[in-house]
Amino acid sequence: MSLLAREPGIEHVIQVGVTAPSNLTLVTADVDPGIVDHLLHSLAACGVSGEEIEIVHTTSTRPMGVGRAGDLPAWSGGGLAWTELTITSRQYARAVPQYLVFMACAGVIAVFGVLTKNPILVVGAMAISPDLLPMCATCVGIVDRHPRLAVRALAALVVGLAVACLSAYLTTVLLRLGDYPPANGSLGDGGLGLLPTVNVSTVVVAFAAGVAGILAFETRSSSAVGVAISITTIPAAAFFGAAAAVHDGEGAVGALAVLLVNVAVLVLAGTLTMHAQRRYRSR
Repeated sequence: MSLLAREPGIEHVIQVGVTAPSNLTLVTADVDPGIVDHLLHSLAACGVSGEEIEIVHTTSTRPMGVGRAGDLPAWSGGGLAWTELTITSRQYARAVPQYLVFMACAGVIAVFGVLTKNPILVVGAMAISPDLLPMCATCVGIVDRHPRLAVRALAALVVGLAVACLSAYLTTVLLRLGDYPPANGSLGDGGLGLLPTVNVSTVVVAFAAGVAGILAFETRSSSAVGVAISITTIPAAAFFGAAAAVHDGEGAVGALAVLLVNVAVLVLAGTLTMHAQRRYRSR
């Protein structure tokens, strides 16, 4: 109680009382996100176990209050403490079945867009692809110097993209067996323009998407910006699967090269953005 009372950025400290069946006392407080990391170290130094600490991130307003210097603008989405980012990243560092199903569905929808040169279907596949989350978790693991987290998250990202490629490949094979016309013709550019080819736009678009993706992840706006990440991954993954199924070796190699370059640039951009933000916050 005394620690919470004297720390700046902490308000409304409430001591509820002894909880059953243990002899612990429940204490709640409103904590500014900017001091959460420092506060956790202070609590640990006082002997409070990590199992006894719970962070609940809420969005609140003070309509009758006076604005303060630390108040964040509405569009920022509310800042997350670094500890929260690390905890959140651990949740997305595993290739759970639901994640793989989403990636498989994205591959199936995207490959129809490639075969019929329908960009609307490709955009729809981007919207349901959750590959932004393991990508951001990889960046957090790198910046936070948690190699196990970074490797697990990157593995989840790679496995998810492999599932998208495989689902696109199998879908194209089945369509060819059923004599579906678009699956028996030339892919061309799949309606993707220059996306299946590594060029300047590949790197620039992927870098911008990586910056936007990590900012969205930090402000809990990932669902709104997920398409920015998937535009660099899902179309290339679907094109690779389709090209492999129709025995277009040149197209498959080109799409795979785009996919690998995009993933590398995404992780690089996200890592640099998060590292710069961490240094700025530490000051």
